[in-house]
Amino acid sequence: MPRKMKIPINTIADIVKKYLGTIFKENCVIVGPSHFIWTTIKNDLKNEISEKSLYTLVKCNRNNFLSLLCIESSQKAEVSKDINSDFHENSDSHEDFDSDDFLDRTEKEIKFNITLSAEEWNSLVTGDVMYKRKHFLSRTYSILKPGIWADIMHSHFWEQTKFSCSVSYKRAKIYQDGTNYCEFFAACTTCESKLYGVLDNKPSINFRAVFRCTYRGCFNECVVEKKKYMSSRQKKYFLDKIVGGKMSASAARRLEANKIMNFGDKEPSHLPTSNALRIAKCRELKQGREDNDPVLAICKMKNINPYINIIKDIGYDRFFVHYWSATELNVYRKYVKYNKCPTICIDATGSLVKKPLLLSNRNTKHILLYEIAIHDKQLASQYSVSHMLSEKHDNNSIHHWLEEWIRDRAPKPKQVVTDMSLALMAAVVKAFTQFNTILSYIEGCFNCLCKNDLDLPQCFVRSDVAHVIKLITNWSAFRLTDIRVKDFIVRSIGQIILCEDFYDVKNILKHLFWLIYSKTDGTLNNGQNTYAAQGIDFLRKRIATGTIDQYSTASSAHVNMTDDDDSEYEFTSDKNTNHNANCTSNHKKGPFYEAVKEIALKCEQQVEFEMGNHDNLYYLPNIISDILNLCTYLPSWSGIMCKTFKYGDNPPSSAAIESQFNDLKNRVFKHVNSMPMRVDDFLKTHIESLNGTMKLVNAKMISQQSKNDQINTKEKSPIIYRKSSDHSIISNNDRSPIYNELALDDPPYQFTVHENNYQLKKITEDIWCVTTNSDDLIQNNLEIAITNENKQAEGNGSSISVASCLIKRHGR
Repeated sequence: MPRKMKIPINTIADIVKKYLGTIFKENCVIVGPSHFIWTTIKNDLKNEISEKSLYTLVKCNRNNFLSLLCIESSQKAEVSKDINSDFHENSDSHEDFDSDDFLDRTEKEIKFNITLSAEEWNSLVTGDVMYKRKHFLSRTYSILKPGIWADIMHSHFWEQTKFSCSVSYKRAKIYQDGTNYCEFFAACTTCESKLYGVLDNKPSINFRAVFRCTYRGCFNECVVEKKKYMSSRQKKYFLDKIVGGKMSASAARRLEANKIMNFGDKEPSHLPTSNALRIAKCRELKQGREDNDPVLAICKMKNINPYINIIKDIGYDRFFVHYWSATELNVYRKYVKYNKCPTICIDATGSLVKKPLLLSNRNTKHILLYEIAIHDKQLASQYSVSHMLSEKHDNNSIHHWLEEWIRDRAPKPKQVVTDMSLALMAAVVKAFTQFNTILSYIEGCFNCLCKNDLDLPQCFVRSDVAHVIKLITNWSAFRLTDIRVKDFIVRSIGQIILCEDFYDVKNILKHLFWLIYSKTDGTLNNGQNTYAAQGIDFLRKRIATGTIDQYSTASSAHVNMTDDDDSEYEFTSDKNTNHNANCTSNHKKGPFYEAVKEIALKCEQQVEFEMGNHDNLYYLPNIISDILNLCTYLPSWSGIMCKTFKYGDNPPSSAAIESQFNDLKNRVFKHVNSMPMRVDDFLKTHIESLNGTMKLVNAKMISQQSKNDQINTKEKSPIIYRKSSDHSIISNNDRSPIYNELALDDPPYQFTVHENNYQLKKITEDIWCVTTNSDDLIQNNLEIAITNENKQAEGNGSSISVASCLIKRHGR
């Protein structure tokens, strides 16, 4: 039994009766299914039935529907006629097109010419096409190029008529021996107006083609603005703008409308709607995706090439992705091998990927991209070697990523530069050093600095200078402070970053605390400068010159300073040892915090009852707590541990990772139409970029290594020179008499060669040496045994490199 209708058939008939005059044209011809009247009836029926169902109900007389409309049987025969068959299928010539039956159903007729340029006509010409039929029969046609000719014809149709009809182009045949060389037929899907075009003769080479066209029908009554279906050619044209050119759908429509329309025209049917363009863009972006769910797509990518060995680990809830390639690891290993102090930078950035929706209907938190970047000074290039996308930003998640990277046989670096993120610093300390917490790492640095402890951390953890300065400038105590006062204090703290001696740091802090603790400034009653005056004078000189020696004792003499006071700032090794022993048992913020806090308390006591002759504009005691907290991590953001580690940049900088993020957002993903993007699309584009970067970096490394090998070969091969009797220099590579004068019994000659210095060095009064290629020595039949070793030479307190060279003559 068929399904029961939602709406009674009588109800439908009552609504349809209202529009019989519009539904049936002359001779009981029913309008097409795309006519607006079916949409009107559908709306009256509250959208319970579709337009095509209504059309079929009337046209096919389902459920004896015409009887309900009170239409006679004689009219039913006309209605049942197949009025939707193509008019050209009932006529094989232009004469049939002009039949009386067609003329009776038209109201107007216009004639115009469509002129195709030589380039347009050449793009439309194609070969023969074979159409297969039943019973193994086939027929060959010559046609215009499919997918192209309809767009070109309709664009010219719009230029000539300015009609917004949605014309459907049926066929375009070429008759090599016919009366007309080419004919095409078309019809409007809304008003059913007919278009016929004919090309009389075949155009000559590089000549235009002129089609005579006739358009007949009720085109003036075509009020439904129905759009044409976008062809593949038109779709590609708009997708190049929207996807490739990062243009919005509405902007693309505006530009196209400006090109094809004049003011006052109706909107053409071949101009797509914004929604159609957005749908086309969405479908274009979906092509090549493994799954509609971005997380499941990554899971599938992990098991297919080329991502099978790049995506290392995936977490669903909480979401994370670890990924790095084998080429990145190989490049990093080469970097560690040829650099004495391998340095990496670690940081994170956001606004790159969208938050995916999980199966539990939970959107993930903001996803950040973590990267390990390197600034290779030998290659003068920057590149990244490991990556993580994660919604968790705690030290355990970061430490897990770093441990997995090390487990993949990545060598540990000697120096790591991060921002001031405690989670990131804690993860780095735990992964690359022998300590488990930041506090234990800080205590270890304090012991090595003040107690000469040999348990040096395995990795030097640094904080980027730019992030430190930004952190200082954002202190809440500066919000209501004059900009000049803020700038002076920030510059004073910035001098601590450049310090490589702990005593120098304490000296700067002492003068800074004098300045910001003092309520008054100027001079005392006895004419002596106040502590604030001494502090600002010291800090001004330090900021201006950046040196220590010329004013390190400038403020040592004060009217109230005694020998006992000076001894408070000597901080000898013994006193620091005792201080550390006391701090480690009581404090929770680290020994450097306690040491700086002791200086602050002492300075506060010294300036408490001091009265100058005017107010101190730099009085800012609220900032003391921020300074103390910052000094907790003093070894990471200053240079006081550089001499202990015997390596490390001062000031530390993570410019390499910031440069990578800038390149990623403004160059790699510049073509992306909207950011943030889907996480699987981001991974594909990012991995492609990384693979290309690694190939270029590896090529640079190979080139640089070949240059270094050539330089090393030259350095290891000396040539001996002597002075002739006429005081000219003679070498053994031009067969000079030195060959005969150097005998087996001669003692070994000693010569000095400085690194990367190829100047002649005096051996005796008439023997000189220089490093060069060894081929010249081989030509003179000399055997040279070279032993390079570093020896300490006592003289002027310098170290020289000494090499011994034994030269023999063959046959002796």
